[in-house]
Amino acid sequence: MTLFASFGKKENVIFYESFTDVMKKNKAIRVVYTLTQEDEATEWGGERGRVSEKLLQKHIKDVSSVVFYVVGSPAMVSGTR
Repeated sequence: MTLFASFGKKENVIFYESFTDVMKKNKAIRVVYTLTQEDEATEWGGERGRVSEKLLQKHIKDVSSVVFYVVGSPAMVSGTR
């Protein structure tokens, strides 16, 4: 299972330590964090930009064979379709 978690800025990221612990204990779970509004100069080891088809393809081998659950604001959810 891969969870894509998108936040505006680094200080808005939640559950980072908890999800990191879960990933260490269960290799079948991955979390991909992305920041959409952070300055490029900010130190960040995750992705940048919105969750997009290109980002999904980077982290999922065959996007046509998986089920997606999208959670967020109505604008974000409809923009993801």
